[in-house]
Amino acid sequence: MRGIYKNRNWFYQRYWIEMKSIKETAKELNIGRWTVWNNLKRYKILTRNRSEAYKNWLCNNLHPSKGRKLTAECKKKISKALKGRILSNETIKKINNFHRGRKRSKETKRNISMAITGRKLSPEHRERFSIMRSGKGNGMYGKKHTESTKEKIRQKALGRKQSKELIEKRFKATQKRPTKPEAEFNILTSSDIRYVGNGQWWRWLPNGKYKNPDFKVTGQNKVIEIFGDYFHKNDNPQELIDLYKLIGIDCLVIWEKEIKTQPQVVLDKVNNFMEI
Repeated sequence: MRGIYKNRNWFYQRYWIEMKSIKETAKELNIGRWTVWNNLKRYKILTRNRSEAYKNWLCNNLHPSKGRKLTAECKKKISKALKGRILSNETIKKINNFHRGRKRSKETKRNISMAITGRKLSPEHRERFSIMRSGKGNGMYGKKHTESTKEKIRQKALGRKQSKELIEKRFKATQKRPTKPEAEFNILTSSDIRYVGNGQWWRWLPNGKYKNPDFKVTGQNKVIEIFGDYFHKNDNPQELIDLYKLIGIDCLVIWEKEIKTQPQVVLDKVNNFMEI
Protein backbone atom coordinates (compact mmCIF):
# COMPACT_ATOMS: atom_id res chain seq x y z
CA MET A 1 0.00 0.00 0.00
CA ARG A 2 3.02 2.31 -0.13
CA GLY A 3 1.86 4.15 -3.26
CA ILE A 4 -1.75 4.69 -2.17
CA TYR A 5 -1.01 7.73 0.00
CA LYS A 6 -0.10 9.69 -3.12
CA ASN A 7 -3.87 10.00 -3.67
CA ARG A 8 -5.33 13.16 -2.06
CA ASN A 9 -8.91 11.83 -2.09
CA TRP A 10 -7.84 8.75 -0.14
CA PHE A 11 -6.24 10.88 2.58
CA TYR A 12 -9.29 13.16 2.81
CA GLN A 13 -11.63 10.15 3.01
CA ARG A 14 -9.61 8.59 5.85
CA TYR A 15 -8.99 11.79 7.82
CA TRP A 16 -12.28 13.71 7.59
CA ILE A 17 -14.96 11.24 6.45
CA GLU A 18 -13.86 8.20 8.46
CA MET A 19 -12.29 10.44 11.17
CA LYS A 20 -9.16 8.30 11.41
CA SER A 21 -6.24 9.70 13.42
CA ILE A 22 -2.76 10.28 12.00
CA LYS A 23 -1.49 7.41 14.17
CA GLU A 24 -4.13 5.00 12.81
CA THR A 25 -3.46 6.05 9.21
CA ALA A 26 0.30 5.63 9.66
CA LYS A 27 -0.18 2.15 11.14
CA GLU A 28 -2.47 1.15 8.28
CA LEU A 29 0.06 2.27 5.64
CA ASN A 30 3.05 1.03 7.65
CA ILE A 31 4.73 4.42 7.40
CA GLY A 32 5.82 7.07 9.93
CA ARG A 33 3.40 9.59 11.44
CA TRP A 34 5.39 12.53 10.08
CA THR A 35 4.99 11.13 6.57
CA VAL A 36 1.21 11.18 7.03
CA TRP A 37 1.38 14.70 8.48
CA ASN A 38 3.55 15.99 5.62
CA ASN A 39 1.15 14.50 3.05
CA LEU A 40 -1.84 16.19 4.69
CA LYS A 41 0.02 19.51 4.50
CA ARG A 42 1.18 18.84 0.92
CA TYR A 43 -2.38 18.15 -0.22
CA LYS A 44 -3.59 21.20 1.75
CA ILE A 45 -5.96 19.11 3.87
CA LEU A 46 -7.00 21.03 6.98
CA THR A 47 -5.88 19.23 10.15
CA ARG A 48 -7.69 18.98 13.47
CA ASN A 49 -6.45 21.02 16.41
CA ARG A 50 -5.59 19.34 19.73
CA SER A 51 -9.06 19.83 21.22
CA GLU A 52 -10.81 18.36 18.19
CA ALA A 53 -8.33 15.48 18.00
CA TYR A 54 -8.87 14.66 21.67
CA LYS A 55 -12.69 14.76 21.32
CA ASN A 56 -12.43 12.48 18.29
CA TRP A 57 -10.20 10.08 20.24
CA LEU A 58 -12.67 10.03 23.16
CA CYS A 59 -15.51 9.16 20.79
CA ASN A 60 -13.65 6.09 19.59
CA ASN A 61 -11.96 5.04 22.83
CA LEU A 62 -12.80 4.72 26.51
CA HIS A 63 -11.60 7.57 28.68
CA PRO A 64 -8.19 6.61 30.18
CA SER A 65 -9.53 7.29 33.69
CA LYS A 66 -12.71 5.20 33.30
CA GLY A 67 -12.80 2.45 35.90
CA ARG A 68 -9.61 3.60 37.60
CA LYS A 69 -9.64 4.43 41.28
CA LEU A 70 -7.56 7.40 42.35
CA THR A 71 -5.44 7.11 45.45
CA ALA A 72 -6.04 9.45 48.39
CA GLU A 73 -2.73 11.19 47.63
CA CYS A 74 -3.71 11.71 43.98
CA LYS A 75 -7.10 13.13 45.00
CA LYS A 76 -5.38 15.52 47.39
CA LYS A 77 -3.07 16.75 44.62
CA ILE A 78 -5.99 17.33 42.23
CA SER A 79 -7.94 19.16 44.95
CA LYS A 80 -4.94 21.39 45.73
CA ALA A 81 -4.43 22.17 42.04
CA LEU A 82 -8.08 23.14 41.52
CA LYS A 83 -8.45 25.13 44.74
CA GLY A 84 -9.00 28.83 44.13
CA ARG A 85 -9.43 28.40 40.38
CA ILE A 86 -12.17 30.65 38.99
CA LEU A 87 -13.81 29.68 35.70
CA SER A 88 -14.53 32.40 33.16
CA ASN A 89 -18.13 33.10 32.13
CA GLU A 90 -17.31 31.74 28.67
CA THR A 91 -16.06 28.43 30.15
CA ILE A 92 -19.11 28.13 32.40
CA LYS A 93 -21.36 28.73 29.38
CA LYS A 94 -19.54 26.01 27.40
CA ILE A 95 -19.94 23.52 30.27
CA ASN A 96 -23.64 24.38 30.59
CA ASN A 97 -24.22 23.94 26.86
CA PHE A 98 -22.36 20.62 26.90
CA HIS A 99 -24.58 19.20 29.68
CA ARG A 100 -27.86 20.76 28.52
CA GLY A 101 -30.41 18.15 27.50
CA ARG A 102 -28.28 15.21 28.66
CA LYS A 103 -29.97 12.67 30.92
CA ARG A 104 -28.04 10.78 33.55
CA SER A 105 -28.59 7.05 33.88
CA LYS A 106 -30.00 5.58 37.09
CA GLU A 107 -26.58 4.11 37.87
CA THR A 108 -24.89 7.52 37.49
CA LYS A 109 -27.51 9.17 39.71
CA ARG A 110 -27.01 6.46 42.34
CA ASN A 111 -23.22 6.89 42.24
CA ILE A 112 -23.52 10.67 42.66
CA SER A 113 -25.95 10.21 45.54
CA MET A 114 -23.62 7.77 47.33
CA ALA A 115 -20.64 10.07 46.79
CA ILE A 116 -22.24 13.13 48.41
CA THR A 117 -24.22 11.36 51.17
CA GLY A 118 -22.88 12.39 54.56
CA ARG A 119 -20.47 14.96 53.09
CA LYS A 120 -20.20 18.12 55.16
CA LEU A 121 -19.23 21.41 53.54
CA SER A 122 -16.88 23.80 55.28
CA PRO A 123 -18.19 27.27 56.30
CA GLU A 124 -16.05 28.81 53.51
CA HIS A 125 -17.57 26.44 50.95
CA ARG A 126 -21.10 27.24 52.14
CA GLU A 127 -20.36 30.96 51.90
CA ARG A 128 -19.12 30.56 48.32
CA PHE A 129 -22.26 28.63 47.35
CA SER A 130 -24.42 31.31 48.95
CA ILE A 131 -22.71 34.10 46.98
CA MET A 132 -22.84 32.10 43.72
CA ARG A 133 -26.56 31.37 44.03
CA SER A 134 -27.73 34.79 45.17
CA GLY A 135 -28.87 37.66 42.93
CA LYS A 136 -28.15 37.16 39.23
CA GLY A 137 -26.31 33.92 40.00
CA ASN A 138 -29.59 32.27 40.94
CA GLY A 139 -31.18 30.23 38.16
CA MET A 140 -34.61 31.72 38.95
CA TYR A 141 -33.40 35.36 39.04
CA GLY A 142 -36.00 37.55 37.32
CA LYS A 143 -38.18 34.54 36.49
CA LYS A 144 -41.49 33.28 37.86
CA HIS A 145 -42.94 29.79 37.95
CA THR A 146 -45.92 29.29 35.66
CA GLU A 147 -49.21 28.18 37.20
CA SER A 148 -48.76 24.70 35.71
CA THR A 149 -45.27 24.41 37.27
CA LYS A 150 -46.60 25.56 40.64
CA GLU A 151 -49.32 22.92 40.43
CA LYS A 152 -46.75 20.21 39.60
CA ILE A 153 -44.64 21.21 42.62
CA ARG A 154 -47.72 21.25 44.84
CA GLN A 155 -48.89 17.81 43.66
CA LYS A 156 -45.43 16.35 44.19
CA ALA A 157 -45.27 17.73 47.74
CA LEU A 158 -48.75 16.48 48.67
CA GLY A 159 -48.70 13.33 50.72
CA ARG A 160 -44.91 13.41 51.10
CA LYS A 161 -44.25 12.32 54.66
CA GLN A 162 -41.06 13.61 56.21
CA SER A 163 -39.32 12.03 59.15
CA LYS A 164 -39.67 13.46 62.63
CA GLU A 165 -35.93 14.19 62.78
CA LEU A 166 -35.94 16.11 59.47
CA ILE A 167 -38.93 18.25 60.47
CA GLU A 168 -37.37 19.15 63.84
CA LYS A 169 -34.00 19.91 62.22
CA ARG A 170 -35.58 22.17 59.58
CA PHE A 171 -37.71 23.87 62.21
CA LYS A 172 -34.69 24.76 64.37
CA ALA A 173 -32.72 25.98 61.35
CA THR A 174 -35.40 28.31 59.97
CA GLN A 175 -37.44 29.50 62.95
CA LYS A 176 -36.47 32.37 65.23
CA ARG A 177 -38.37 31.79 68.43
CA PRO A 178 -40.15 33.16 70.28
CA THR A 179 -41.78 35.62 67.89
CA LYS A 180 -42.72 39.08 69.17
CA PRO A 181 -46.43 38.20 69.80
CA GLU A 182 -45.35 34.98 71.56
CA ALA A 183 -42.90 36.86 73.76
CA GLU A 184 -45.60 39.42 74.72
CA PHE A 185 -48.08 36.61 75.50
CA ASN A 186 -45.45 34.82 77.60
CA ILE A 187 -44.94 37.96 79.74
CA LEU A 188 -48.69 38.47 80.02
CA THR A 189 -49.55 34.97 81.31
CA SER A 190 -48.62 32.99 84.44
CA SER A 191 -45.83 30.41 84.79
CA ASP A 192 -48.42 27.60 84.50
CA ILE A 193 -48.45 28.28 80.78
CA ARG A 194 -45.13 27.04 79.46
CA TYR A 195 -43.60 28.16 76.17
CA VAL A 196 -42.82 25.13 73.97
CA GLY A 197 -42.74 26.84 70.55
CA ASN A 198 -39.01 26.18 70.16
CA GLY A 199 -39.67 22.52 69.31
CA GLN A 200 -40.18 20.92 72.74
CA TRP A 201 -43.61 19.30 72.29
CA TRP A 202 -44.15 17.78 68.83
CA ARG A 203 -47.33 15.83 68.01
CA TRP A 204 -48.67 14.03 64.92
CA LEU A 205 -52.05 15.40 63.82
CA PRO A 206 -54.72 13.34 61.98
CA ASN A 207 -54.02 15.21 58.72
CA GLY A 208 -50.51 13.69 58.66
CA LYS A 209 -48.70 16.84 59.75
CA TYR A 210 -46.19 16.97 62.58
CA LYS A 211 -47.15 19.98 64.74
CA ASN A 212 -45.49 21.76 67.62
CA PRO A 213 -47.79 24.16 69.56
CA ASP A 214 -46.67 27.54 70.87
CA PHE A 215 -47.69 27.06 74.53
CA LYS A 216 -48.59 24.12 76.78
CA VAL A 217 -50.65 24.31 79.98
CA THR A 218 -48.69 22.54 82.73
CA GLY A 219 -50.41 19.47 84.11
CA GLN A 220 -53.23 19.57 81.54
CA ASN A 221 -53.68 18.23 78.04
CA LYS A 222 -54.19 21.73 76.68
CA VAL A 223 -52.25 23.88 74.24
CA ILE A 224 -52.40 27.51 73.11
CA GLU A 225 -51.57 28.66 69.58
CA ILE A 226 -50.68 32.27 68.68
CA PHE A 227 -51.88 33.28 65.20
CA GLY A 228 -50.06 36.15 63.50
CA ASP A 229 -52.37 38.58 61.72
CA TYR A 230 -50.42 38.38 58.44
CA PHE A 231 -49.22 34.77 58.21
CA HIS A 232 -52.51 33.25 59.42
CA LYS A 233 -54.90 35.71 57.75
CA ASN A 234 -56.38 32.97 55.53
CA ASP A 235 -56.45 30.26 58.22
CA ASN A 236 -59.52 29.03 60.03
CA PRO A 237 -58.61 28.50 63.74
CA GLN A 238 -61.45 26.02 64.20
CA GLU A 239 -59.81 23.57 61.79
CA LEU A 240 -56.69 23.39 63.99
CA ILE A 241 -58.80 23.15 67.16
CA ASP A 242 -60.72 20.20 65.67
CA LEU A 243 -57.50 18.41 64.66
CA TYR A 244 -56.10 18.71 68.19
CA LYS A 245 -59.44 17.51 69.58
CA LEU A 246 -59.18 14.28 67.56
CA ILE A 247 -55.98 13.35 69.42
CA GLY A 248 -57.41 14.28 72.83
CA ILE A 249 -55.90 17.77 73.19
CA ASP A 250 -57.83 20.99 73.84
CA CYS A 251 -56.60 24.01 71.92
CA LEU A 252 -57.11 27.75 72.31
CA VAL A 253 -56.18 30.14 69.48
CA ILE A 254 -55.18 33.73 70.31
CA TRP A 255 -54.73 36.34 67.57
CA GLU A 256 -51.81 38.77 67.50
CA LYS A 257 -54.12 41.81 67.38
CA GLU A 258 -55.86 40.63 70.56
CA ILE A 259 -52.56 40.57 72.48
CA LYS A 260 -51.76 44.10 71.31
CA THR A 261 -55.14 45.77 71.79
CA GLN A 262 -57.06 43.65 74.34
CA PRO A 263 -54.62 42.08 76.81
CA GLN A 264 -57.27 41.79 79.56
CA VAL A 265 -59.66 39.97 77.21
CA VAL A 266 -56.82 37.57 76.35
CA LEU A 267 -56.17 36.90 80.06
CA ASP A 268 -59.85 36.19 80.66
CA LYS A 269 -59.91 33.78 77.71
CA VAL A 270 -56.86 31.96 79.01
CA ASN A 271 -58.19 31.70 82.58
CA ASN A 272 -61.55 30.33 81.37
CA PHE A 273 -59.71 27.85 79.08
CA MET A 274 -57.59 26.57 81.97
CA GLU A 275 -60.61 26.13 84.27
CA ILE A 276 -62.67 24.08 81.80
